This record gives sequence, C-alpha cells and structure tokens, in this order.
Amino acid sequence: YKPKSHEIVNIKHCPIQPEICDSIIEFIRNSAYDYAISGYDEKKNGGDLRHVVLRISKATGKVLVTLVVNSPKTFEKLTDFAQNIYDNFKEVSGVCANFNPKKTNVIMGENTELLVGKDFIKERILDKTFRIGPKTFFQINPESAENIFAFVKDYIKNNFENPIVLDAYAGVTSFGISISDICRKVVSVEDNKEAVQLAAETLELNEIKNVELHNMDTQKFFEKELKTKKRKFDAIILDPPRKGCTEQCLEYALKLCKGKIIYVSCNPATLARDLKFLVSNGAKVELIKPFDMFCHTYHIESVAIIDCGN
Repeated sequence: YKPKSHEIVNIKHCPIQPEICDSIIEFIRNSAYDYAISGYDEKKNGGDLRHVVLRISKATGKVLVTLVVNSPKTFEKLTDFAQNIYDNFKEVSGVCANFNPKKTNVIMGENTELLVGKDFIKERILDKTFRIGPKTFFQINPESAENIFAFVKDYIKNNFENPIVLDAYAGVTSFGISISDICRKVVSVEDNKEAVQLAAETLELNEIKNVELHNMDTQKFFEKELKTKKRKFDAIILDPPRKGCTEQCLEYALKLCKGKIIYVSCNPATLARDLKFLVSNGAKVELIKPFDMFCHTYHIESVAIIDCGN
C-alpha cells in the first residue's frame, strides 16, 4: 500500500522475498484475465480476487498458495484457475481458496477450502518438522526464528531437569514440540482449531508422545487448571499476539508457575506493560533478549525471562 492508505502500489519485484514468489504472483496477475477472474475493488466491494497469500518453506522450497476471494463459496472458474497455477509451478504444493465476502480490510475470512494438491507445507525448526496450513500462525522468518527457539530450549535445558512446561498461545505448538525432548511433559494450549490439528499431525510425524494438546482459549484454560487439576508448571512459555496478555492471564500464570515464565513478545510496548504488571505482583525480570526478526524494519522480537518468586 501507499503510505497511510489502502491504495495499492503495483510492484513486480520484492527484494526481501524468494524470487519464486514474484514469479507466482506475476503468473496469477497475468493469467487471471484468461479465467475472467477480476481484481477486487475495495471501494465498490466488487470483483473476485482480493488477495494472494503465499507461504513458502525454507526447508523444502515448496509454496502453499491461497486465493482470497470475494465470495462465500468456490466457483468453477476459480477451480480451473487453481489447477492452472498448480500445473505451472513444480514448487507449488497446493492451492487453497479462502472466502471473504465481507466489506472489511481483514485479509482472510473464516473458511478455507483446498482446491488442488495439499493444504500444508512442511518447515523445519531445530530438528523438528512442522506442518503449516493456510491460516496457521508460524514465524515468517524461520532462520531467525530458529535463534529464538534455540535460546528458549537452551535456557530450559540449563535451568531445569526433566521439567513440566506449559506452552500457551501455542499456535502449532512450535515451542512445545521444539523442547519436548528435554521435558518430562509439555502441555500446549491454543484456541485455533486448525493449528491444534496441525500440531497433532506434527506430533505424529515426529513420533513425540509427551505433549498434551488443548484446543481452548488461554485464559479459560488457566481458570480450568487452577480449579480442577491444580498442577504447577516448572516453566510457562507465553507467546501472545501483539496485544499481549490480559492482566487476568498474567495473574493466573503466576499462580500456575513454580519457576520461570518465558515471555516471547513481538511488541515491546505490550511487553513493557505486562512486565510492569508481573513485577508489581511479586515477579522479577531476570533478562530480556532482543531478536531481529524483520531485518530493515523497526520490529523487534524479544524473549523475557521472569522469576515468579514462588
């Protein structure tokens, strides 16, 4: 977009993404006309194709293509178009349609359908293989992300012996799976059903038996744990979205944790706010380590180690 607008800048090359992405997008842009698939007009809420979302695996080079369309369901010319994309690129593992007929600036709608091929790609972090779907949250820069996973794993390995760890806001349980071989048990909680399903497939793929998956809202899961099982965790990994955690979630985390909270944040402002709350409730910040996830931008990923004081 042009700065401070939703006006699209028509570029043909992006220097920070793999060249194959440029090629696929250029092919889609040119061949859409052959299938009478029109571009979306945000002002009129008209046209077919709203967005093209590409997910590419650093490990395999495979690309998952998602066509975000202004429609509640698939249509014949879209299926033919998807087949054409799939046939023209050996790198494309599959093409999906995501349906977003609402007048909104949110990129993807709730429902996604596989049109051709596979609806996932595989990525490797440390020595584990993950399955990533069209809407699954996963670190966009896997090489840099591996530094974060390695840091968290090394910290747990050097400070705990055979721990029980809670992985909250877990996504595809990438942290939990990465550290599973140094833990007695990992308990994972994530509210996205697709992500939890992919995590289950990843556990099977890697033959991991000591990870317990929960498809629940994090705060509700914390409440349930405190009321029913009343178990304590040696370490809790919190990896919330940019808005950070609620005060209630942080309060519950302090009660559930007998050792350290490892807070992974993509937003320094909400991290500062949440650390202030934790410190005011008896916790102590041991260290904060920044990671440059998005080179040439101001975005910084941070990992904070917090002693719960229990």
